[in-house]
Amino acid sequence: MSVPDAIALHRAASMCAKPGATFLEFAAGWGFSTLCILDAIGQEKVRFITSEVAGDCWLALRELLGNTKAERWEGDLRDREEVLRGLSLDFLFIDSEHNEPIISWYIDTLFPLVKPSGMIAVHDVLDPSSDHYVYERRKVEESMEVYGLEVVRLLGEEEEQELCGMLPWPHSHCGVRRACNTLVMRRSVSGQARKNKG
Repeated sequence: MSVPDAIALHRAASMCAKPGATFLEFAAGWGFSTLCILDAIGQEKVRFITSEVAGDCWLALRELLGNTKAERWEGDLRDREEVLRGLSLDFLFIDSEHNEPIISWYIDTLFPLVKPSGMIAVHDVLDPSSDHYVYERRKVEESMEVYGLEVVRLLGEEEEQELCGMLPWPHSHCGVRRACNTLVMRRSVSGQARKNKG
């Protein structure tokens, strides 16, 4: 996660942080996005579910989340579809595996859970360096009309250029990645999928 990613994620989560809101994070398990979201939530009474699962994390998420408001759901989130159907999300963050079954699953299962005016942030899809990322971006963009999603730009061009000069942290596993690679979308207020309007 680059500096522009972290700021875009923080701003998007802050916009949705209100009493009674529900947040869901479906991510790889490094913990950086979790910290951004927790900071954005601040003192608001928000339900924050994180489902970060990775065996080789840099941060011990169990310890990290021990004294916070986050609920840590362990195991494969795809095994919790019954529970998921009961959620109505104000904010959804995705940074999962970038393979076809996972992408199809989160678009078909998690995107519909987002409320009208709720936000979805998907990490890595703006990175053209990998066929996996390009494929994921195409699938996400194809779903936008279906779910009534519109892109939200949270960083100005000059601001993003300035932030791109900053390294996210020493010895980043992202190498020299510095640009914003997070696509942020808002669900239309009507909540209607456009294909169902006619």
